[in-house]
Amino acid sequence: MSAASPLYTIPEAAAYLRCSIRTLKAAVAAKRVQSSKSTGRRMFRREWLDAFIDGQPVAMASRTAAVQM
Repeated sequence: MSAASPLYTIPEAAAYLRCSIRTLKAAVAAKRVQSSKSTGRRMFRREWLDAFIDGQPVAMASRTAAVQM
């Protein structure tokens, strides 16, 4: 079993993507980047951020999956 990729908060994810927090929040609202809010905070896996960078479409089925810690 592979280890889950690290989780990032909104400011950490924006820094990883080298964009503003506002730009990241707009991408989340437009459903262009996958995220989870199961912990009460918006969180991002590195693989989701990499998929956003690569321009891959968001997998809608996995958007509702809870983040495993």
